[in-house]
Amino acid sequence: MLLSKLLGERYKEKPADAVLDSHVYLLRGGYIRPVSNGIFSLLPPAKRTPGK
Repeated sequence: MLLSKLLGERYKEKPADAVLDSHVYLLRGGYIRPVSNGIFSLLPPAKRTPGK
């Protein structure tokens, strides 16, 4: 798998539909991708992040 395919699209500006700061950072960093209205998909970098 190519590294360019591993990461999602990255945005430099604030997405219009994002309300919370954390939502903006996750979208801009390529950790989540909108699938439908209010439904998001985790991308591989978010799945590899260790939780508690």
